[in-house]
Amino acid sequence: MRRLLGGLGTWSHRRPVLAIALALLPAAVLGGLALRAPVDLSFTGIIDRDDPVLATYFESSSRHQLGGFLLILLEGPESDLAAGVTLIEETLDGHALIRSVIPPLPESWWLEQLPWLASAEVFDALMRLVDNPLDEAARRALGQEGTGLASLDEVAGSRLVQVRMARDPLEVTVGRWDFFEVEEIVLKAFAEKLPSVSVGFSGLPAVAAQDQSRTFGIVSRLTPLSLIVVLTLFWLIERRLVGIFVVVVPLLVAVVATLGAVTLLTNGLTIMETFFGVTVFGLGIDFAVHLLMRLREERRKDGTVEEAVRRTYQGTGRGVVAGGATTAGAFLILSVPDDPMARHLGLAGGLGLLFCLLAMLVLMPAFWRIIERREGSHPESRVAPGRGRWLARPIAAGARLAVERPWSVLAVSGLLLGISLLGLARFRYETNLMRVFNRDVPAVQVVERVQERYSVNGAPWIVGVPDLETARRVAGRFEEDPAFEMAVSLASFVPEPGSELERRRNELLRIAPKARQLAAMASDLGTEALATQFNTLVDSVGDGVDPRRAAELALEVLRSLAGAAERGPPTLETLPPGIVERFRSPSGDLLLFAYAEGDTLDGAQAKEQREAAQRIDPRASSLSILLEVLMLGDRPWIPKVAVGILAFVAMILLADFGSPRVACLALVPVLMGTALTAGLLCWVGMPFNVMTLGVLPLLMGLGVDDGIHVLHRVLESTSRAGRRDADGARGENGPIADAAAAVGRAIAMTTATTCSSFGVLMLTNHPGLESMALVMLIGLPICLVASVTTLPALARLVL
Repeated sequence: MRRLLGGLGTWSHRRPVLAIALALLPAAVLGGLALRAPVDLSFTGIIDRDDPVLATYFESSSRHQLGGFLLILLEGPESDLAAGVTLIEETLDGHALIRSVIPPLPESWWLEQLPWLASAEVFDALMRLVDNPLDEAARRALGQEGTGLASLDEVAGSRLVQVRMARDPLEVTVGRWDFFEVEEIVLKAFAEKLPSVSVGFSGLPAVAAQDQSRTFGIVSRLTPLSLIVVLTLFWLIERRLVGIFVVVVPLLVAVVATLGAVTLLTNGLTIMETFFGVTVFGLGIDFAVHLLMRLREERRKDGTVEEAVRRTYQGTGRGVVAGGATTAGAFLILSVPDDPMARHLGLAGGLGLLFCLLAMLVLMPAFWRIIERREGSHPESRVAPGRGRWLARPIAAGARLAVERPWSVLAVSGLLLGISLLGLARFRYETNLMRVFNRDVPAVQVVERVQERYSVNGAPWIVGVPDLETARRVAGRFEEDPAFEMAVSLASFVPEPGSELERRRNELLRIAPKARQLAAMASDLGTEALATQFNTLVDSVGDGVDPRRAAELALEVLRSLAGAAERGPPTLETLPPGIVERFRSPSGDLLLFAYAEGDTLDGAQAKEQREAAQRIDPRASSLSILLEVLMLGDRPWIPKVAVGILAFVAMILLADFGSPRVACLALVPVLMGTALTAGLLCWVGMPFNVMTLGVLPLLMGLGVDDGIHVLHRVLESTSRAGRRDADGARGENGPIADAAAAVGRAIAMTTATTCSSFGVLMLTNHPGLESMALVMLIGLPICLVASVTTLPALARLVL
């Protein structure tokens, strides 16, 4: 490997034009493939539709054309709410992005059907009150039960309008959200015509669009800031613009080549390819930092520029290749499972790192030679005197202490490791999306408001049934289950034929004359007297409503009772069109909506609800399934992939060092960094989440690089100094301490650049992204400290 890398550096330096051509031409060809690649930037492009849990959702969504249900919450004066519902219908009716607008059922319809749809307890109490308005038992029963007049969409002071979007929000390309166009025209209409009513949006179309838009917007604004910070740090070792150009070109070549290669292998690009550039850029800068800082050391020695390049590649080049290969291999192993997200992320990350590694190794010596010819001197870093000493001194001191007092350093390291492992007993996994989500998402607050106002979960479980009889039977099973609050279908609005219906018909015929008499008397009394004489009825129908309006509602109830027998019960044919549209699928099935208790956005509760719902009917589906998969995600391939990655890393280290003992030493910094980070987060009570766990492999990849670079330099130094000098007895620090300190400065620089890249995520106001940044901001410095203290101490005793 040393000879091969030395030959590569020498060849590129001697033949710069040929080296540049051989690097750019294949990248250009692959880039041409990327330009013609089909791009799917929707989230379904990275969702495994064959997953048994998700398959239920997509099958149900396709069969019943559920699309995305957008909920519009109207709040304001009761007198303006009906006009607000009408305004939404007028504004959205016929719009290309809208499949249908489903307004709440009118209050008049509920009043007319009260005698037929109220519970048996409420019906009997109403009959007794008509017979004897002073019946205390009936008053108490009605006071406890209420009339049940409030619909699923209508609560005093608010209305809930359901809008069915033409497209499922998961199928919408990121950046082209349908929701924002709908939101704009609705808000504009209310601002112009009905400013007294506030409008809120919830449901998956609103939540997904607002979260994605704000998150992508923040990241797009912070990415240039991250780039500026990284390049500013890089300026510490390369102060000329042309030197920065030498590093940026290989990175761009790697990005272009990766997009083309992924296209060739997967026949398209997804949203995951938009994220891999951060990884490639961060690690690519690391490759360059190690090579440049080693080159600077070699240039201080005697010999030509070409000899310095060769020694750099033979020394640090081995560590760069081994570190890049382990991280790239880990990503490529991640692409093996039959999971679209893992496959695209693994291929993009793995191929991106390999292309970046090759581009750096081939192009950097070529550019150095060209710049040398133009400027007459070698383009090594021009660091001002004293620059960087503030970083070098503590690293050198730590390495010297580790070599002089290895047992003390190892004791402290072991103590910290033990404390961290004890902290793992406090491990918690966050399942609530609210605590991982972008905080600046108004739709989430509206979801909570809907749940508070209407006492229902905003993501109902949906079942298609063939007829009303089946709907009643399935609804009964849902309502018997304590996990569900209610189940609603067309059967909820059509009384079941049988003895109960006949009993009500006969009772209504009996009390009709008395009800008409009471209604006439109540009308003559006026609202004030009515509120006094029929206070129980007034209170039950008008909870939270103006007393005069409540009295008017009580009068309407009496009139409804008087005419109910003549009108007859509602039937499927006489139901309002809006309610039929809501509960009938284009496939012909009747839709049953079961509303669960509990938090709408908690993945653990979503799983419990799914298991309960599918015990009742295996076809039950809900948007909560997506929440469950996102937050909990049953991925049985993860243990196998983890073992595969560990085996691959061990194989690379063994092949690189040729010794199991040395290969194990190279793992020390990453094991310390990962364990201490996880333990510290557990001790401070920070829960892990899907995004935190997702960034751990990157921390491990970078930590492995640290150990590899330190050990390569240690072995190189001790082999030159001889075994007798390795104990630090000769020289101020000894070969081990000197080697750790020398490469430690490069690791410190790469740690600083990577931490700065992730550090900007702390400004996103997004708990998930902030947790990723926190893991890196804690873990990478720990890996650095372990590389220049714990590892040299072990090397002092073992090598």
